[in-house]
Amino acid sequence: MGKKDQTTEFEKLKKDIQTYNEKLLNKQLLIIFSDVEIKHLKQVNKTKPKNIQKLQAIELAFKKENFAHLAGVEKKSYTSLSISATEFYDKLLNGEIEANNCKFSKFRNLKENIFTNLPNIFRSISIVGKYDYHKQDLDVEKVIGNTKEIAGAVLGISKVNSKIENPLISRYFPKSLLNSRTQDLILPKTERLILYIFEKTLEEKEYSKLLFKHKDFYIDNIYNTKEFYDKLSNELKEKIKADIGIPSEKKIEEKIEKKVEEKTEKKITVAKSKWSKKLAKDKEVDLEIDL
Repeated sequence: MGKKDQTTEFEKLKKDIQTYNEKLLNKQLLIIFSDVEIKHLKQVNKTKPKNIQKLQAIELAFKKENFAHLAGVEKKSYTSLSISATEFYDKLLNGEIEANNCKFSKFRNLKENIFTNLPNIFRSISIVGKYDYHKQDLDVEKVIGNTKEIAGAVLGISKVNSKIENPLISRYFPKSLLNSRTQDLILPKTERLILYIFEKTLEEKEYSKLLFKHKDFYIDNIYNTKEFYDKLSNELKEKIKADIGIPSEKKIEEKIEKKVEEKTEKKITVAKSKWSKKLAKDKEVDLEIDL
């Protein structure tokens, strides 16, 4: 790569890190899909539209340390400076890395002009599937991308080796970014349609935002799947319940309070009526005695 090309590519890299920093950094996604082939999913959705079975999910976190490899920056760019991938990210963002210190891998040209489209994968109709390993240099386990027939941003992900309490959820990290048709990278019959995507920051304990919902699938499926529903914030739970017509805890409490008040008021009214009748009767007795 010539000096001019290196400078041009470095300027593009600085734009890429801005995209990553503004739209992905420190975000964690809960990507939910049904482990049913897409061609059979329509029938499943007709049979039990509000309680689809075989739902599974991927938790995907975007950290500083993931950026360099995603962007096609060689490891020696930061190891030669005796810094970590995280420190490289901070220095690059702060303008403390020079173009001549940045070494690009041979895959950098495959990421050109698509980094800005990476966040859009999670805001439109997309699929996830097992990588078919036809590219020997690409070491990922699954890929995520849109369903279009033209090339675009496709994200390669690999599994995180960690124990997780939820049996329906697997943890992955973003590993590679390619400019390709998603279907060209997926092992046949493993592609799965993404139905819902929730988002939270790494600091948050619960998912606080519904980032994407496929228009053909009810949100009831989340409410009816405890493993996913329990991972949502109270505010998001209440919103989902409102969307499917289930009264919120607050409304239930208000209804109970109203019934208690009405019952109490009725008792008071009855008591007052009885007391009034008793007083009237007592007056009649007094009049009779006087006479």
